Amino acid sequence: MDAAAPPPPRRPFPSPPPDAPPLVPRSTLASPTPTTADGVPPSDEAAATRELDALIAAAGASLSLNPAGLATAASLAHSFYATRSLARNDRVAVAGGALFLAAKLEETPRTLSSVVAALQGAGLPPRPGGEPSAAAAADAVVTAERALLYASGFRLGLEHPFRPLLPLLAAHAPVAGGGGGGGGGGEAGAPPQHTTLAQQAWNLVAESAPTRVAISHPPAAVAGAAFVVALRVFAAPPRSGDVPWWADAGAAPADVADAVDALLGQYEAAAGVGKEGTGGGDVARA
Repeated sequence: MDAAAPPPPRRPFPSPPPDAPPLVPRSTLASPTPTTADGVPPSDEAAATRELDALIAAAGASLSLNPAGLATAASLAHSFYATRSLARNDRVAVAGGALFLAAKLEETPRTLSSVVAALQGAGLPPRPGGEPSAAAAADAVVTAERALLYASGFRLGLEHPFRPLLPLLAAHAPVAGGGGGGGGGGEAGAPPQHTTLAQQAWNLVAESAPTRVAISHPPAAVAGAAFVVALRVFAAPPRSGDVPWWADAGAAPADVADAVDALLGQYEAAAGVGKEGTGGGDVARA
């Protein structure tokens, strides 16, 4: 009798890079922030932060940056503004500097002129005093890039939830045919539950990465939170293993619970401004 075939090798869960910047304490992101200390109402700060996110997303898409590049740019910008005022530092220049630097860090460099063009094509509202010249805009981006480097302490080993999410899904996502909930895994012609649940989790991470969630929670916890929310959407249990999935992923249950609250709070906050995102409505009801 032939011996049973060995199981396929599992993708190891990544370890944080040694030069990863420290997480930004959530107390630092709470009011009073440097921006509200400058007399900006919290609602205006929240609106400006959403505009920063939208600008990075739009310009980054124009530059064809991959999800990791967009997440890196957002992390750089949000970490910068965690200790600096939006009222004193031009968010267009900071967004440009973050994109310019992120593209280099992800080994997909973009020219300075293309970054400036992407910012100008991102549908910005008219600026007081008119738009700066191309030369002035380029100088502002380079100056902002230098400020971001100093603000980071040159600790640029940025880690994002995408990397821990992939082995987590491979090891613990439900297999096809689970049915139940919103997954429709048992319907004829429907995609396997594993595929649709994995896409839901990936979308949640992709939507959370360009926000402050990514700089204040461990990447493994954010990946775990996306996994938890996707499981709730599909009313499906995780696939069991030798150890609980959170321990396998290196995420503390308390950190995952905090990240779940942050993810759901992100959608609740965005609901009032008409944000549309893949699975956002389902998450709000999960």
